[in-house]
Amino acid sequence: MIRIITDKETWDNVLKKFPEELRDIYYSYKHFNLSCTVESGSAEAFYYEEEDRMFFYPYIINKIDGYDLNEDYYDIQTPYGYGGPIINEFNDKFMERAEGAFLSYCKERKIVCEFIRFHPLIKNHNIFSADIDVVENRKTVFIDLQQSIEELWTNSVSSKNRNVIRKAEKNGLTVKEIKDMKVFQDVYMSTMTRIGADEFYYFDDNYFDFMSMNSEYKILGVEYGDTIVAASIFMSFGEYFHYHLAGSLKEYQKFSPNNIMLFEAMKIGKDLGHRFMFLGGGLSNSLEDPLFKFKSSFSKNICDFYIGKRIHDSVVYKTLIDKWEERSGKKSKMLLQYRY
Repeated sequence: MIRIITDKETWDNVLKKFPEELRDIYYSYKHFNLSCTVESGSAEAFYYEEEDRMFFYPYIINKIDGYDLNEDYYDIQTPYGYGGPIINEFNDKFMERAEGAFLSYCKERKIVCEFIRFHPLIKNHNIFSADIDVVENRKTVFIDLQQSIEELWTNSVSSKNRNVIRKAEKNGLTVKEIKDMKVFQDVYMSTMTRIGADEFYYFDDNYFDFMSMNSEYKILGVEYGDTIVAASIFMSFGEYFHYHLAGSLKEYQKFSPNNIMLFEAMKIGKDLGHRFMFLGGGLSNSLEDPLFKFKSSFSKNICDFYIGKRIHDSVVYKTLIDKWEERSGKKSKMLLQYRY
């Protein structure tokens, strides 16, 4: 059976059929709605089923405009974060049939190419195999919350980091949950301006309003005196607790507010019953990347993040890239370069 799913009820019901370890917020209809507030396109999922075997692949589908193509063509990509296909049984023949059905759909729907950010903890980068380029992008960090708080403090957090956290506590920094999204926005936006972040990370009010209205998105703030000096949004869903967005005020960084915040977040994630807290990776693939080193000071657990690139219609894709390079006077560097 094949289904193309676009409605919330069917989407949620299908996702509930999968084992809990395969259900994450990045697969939820709600999070896809959030993603569509910042990316053009609409949420869609391809579902393939044979008896008790299931294959589910949600993505954002975009119509390709601005290139005077003689027909309507589309591309697909997973949202910002992680995703890709999930399958309830790793059976080679079933995976082959599911992928074949999906490729046939792409041809019929005139999908030109797809870009996938695979899920590092679900390890789904080896489900697809046909004419796809799968590459390791960077190392990421996760925390096993099945340990006790004492074990996390002693075995997971590095000794240097423990000293930094103790010092932050002595300096009077405290961590609390914040209900006012505007407080987080102010800290986050000032941080993005300070570091010269890419335009993509300047999310609009719709993005933040959506998170503020849904309990899966939790805001933690670090308070010094009467000032929130750092804040982060965490995503809570099933077995997973994700470190999503963060910011801190420059003048208070000497107090290391992010260190104490992440340790308190570990406690909260554990209290909420999550098995894993996922911190993500650095800003580059270097093991010396400062952000990666900061995150790995909270855990020795490292997993690989893979991305996937697949071209379904090489003739149309070449037309798009050739036209983009001609207009821009630059060489293409990304799969979906023609969108930028």
